[in-house]
Amino acid sequence: MTATNIQAPLFSTTWLKDTLAIQMPPRLTALESSSFLQIFQVWIQNETSLTTIILDFGQMTLIDSRGVGAFLSNLKSARAQNIQVILRDVTPEVMIVFSLMGLEKLLTFESSEPG
Repeated sequence: MTATNIQAPLFSTTWLKDTLAIQMPPRLTALESSSFLQIFQVWIQNETSLTTIILDFGQMTLIDSRGVGAFLSNLKSARAQNIQVILRDVTPEVMIVFSLMGLEKLLTFESSEPG
C-alpha cells in the first residue's frame, strides 16, 4: 500500500517526486494527535524514496500540548530516517506555541508567499 492510498481524512497530501506535502488540519489537539502519529509513521516507513516532508500549517489555528508532542515525536522519527521536515506557512497562533517552547530554533520554516 502506498501513502497515496491511505485513508487520512484530516490530512490531505500531495506528492512531488521524493517530497510529500501534507495539509495540516485547523486543529492539532488530543483528538487529532493519535491519527497524526499513526498516519505519519505509515508515510515514513512505507515510502522508501521519501526525502522531504512539508507540513503546511496555513490553516491551523490551534495546537495543544498533545499536538506538539505528536508533532515532535513525528519529527524525531523522520529525522532518524534522514527525512527533512519543513514547516510551511505557520500561523501566528501556532508560532507563539513553538516560540514559547523554544522550538523555533530547532525547526525549518518556509513561506509560500513570494519575498
